[in-house]
Amino acid sequence: EYKFDICQIIEELNKLPFDFYISGSLICKFFFKEHSRYIKDIDIVTKCDLKEVESIFRKHFNVVEFVSGPISDIFFVQTFLCVIKINEITIQIDGMKLDFLDEIEPQIYKINDISFKGVPIEYVIATKIHGVLNKSIRPYKHLVDVYTASLLDKDLIDKNKIKKYLRIYYDHENKVRKMFKKPKNNLNFYIEKDKSFTGPIYLTTLQARHNISKEVMIEEVNKWLKTF
Repeated sequence: EYKFDICQIIEELNKLPFDFYISGSLICKFFFKEHSRYIKDIDIVTKCDLKEVESIFRKHFNVVEFVSGPISDIFFVQTFLCVIKINEITIQIDGMKLDFLDEIEPQIYKINDISFKGVPIEYVIATKIHGVLNKSIRPYKHLVDVYTASLLDKDLIDKNKIKKYLRIYYDHENKVRKMFKKPKNNLNFYIEKDKSFTGPIYLTTLQARHNISKEVMIEEVNKWLKTF
């Protein structure tokens, strides 16, 4: 279900001389199992300066492209996209600079015999919830992922940790909003049905596995969020 040799990529990433945690859909795969999405890139989070990160990537890999974005009043974080080639295979690394990285408790994951440091599933779910509650950006994949998370055995995830990471994220956003003189953002566990969600076509396959409409998904996710 990967378009590249995931173990080889992780082995190469583990050689990089800066601290980062793997995040995103790869972590979801460990918990969502057959409901996890196709992985087309690798997500990482770091607290390192992105110029330093770019320099390290260019030193260690055949970098096709490296694009970084500054903090804005829409995204609230500094992000980068790095396209590299390993054995003629093109791989995309999506990264995010987090000033609050020290507040995330990393975990050790393993694929075959390859270990790597990653964020806890609670952090990933928090970012997905943030995505569906955000008024500016509403990727359909976040809605599908939060719905899938709501189906997990309650012993697999800690809702208090999810709330903790959501609060950390929103506190960070509010600091940035203050810089841009924007109104303070508040946690509001409710998804409006008339909001549009967009996402890649491959997600329709995942929705078909769940066999429910977007509207029902929103309804069920809202019920789940009320249990927090």
